Amino acid sequence: IEDNYSNIAKIWEELGFEARRFAWILKRSPANLVNPEFPDGYELRTFRDGIDEENWCNITNDAFEHSLGHVRMTPERIAHWKIDPVYIPGGLKILWHNNKPVATMAVTREMQNGEQVLFIEAIGVLTEYQGRGLGRNLLRYGIQYATENNFSKVMLSVNGENEKAAGIYFKEGFEKE
Repeated sequence: IEDNYSNIAKIWEELGFEARRFAWILKRSPANLVNPEFPDGYELRTFRDGIDEENWCNITNDAFEHSLGHVRMTPERIAHWKIDPVYIPGGLKILWHNNKPVATMAVTREMQNGEQVLFIEAIGVLTEYQGRGLGRNLLRYGIQYATENNFSKVMLSVNGENEKAAGIYFKEGFEKE
């Protein structure tokens, strides 16, 4: 239910439903790109089938374990994701720090009103690595990917209670859809 439809939310509440979480869809143009700059010792690598499933799951589950609505990541969920038509081959990335996997991000594609839109997903940073600008630079990588591959718009979803991430997204030029 969109933020400006509080009357609809009230009807659902009167029917006995309660809000468990809320999320926003955010969008921006790929213009005005700020290039990602990872600190020394960090390397963004493409996900390797049959090798990185455990790394991806561990990072994602650590990063989102306290997020409302989080469903534990499993290798089976990754396999299912990769057969979805929105999947971009090579679109799953893992950020490594001195050969330790520390963060994830994915890019997928969607069609909206006849335009191909890049969707940035699964930006997750291990708890011990948060606050170092890694998520912001993964986001910038996604925007750079959109620019280089001629996507008309970049979108993502963020849980409303994740104020830290939402604040970064707004500062990077995203607006509520």
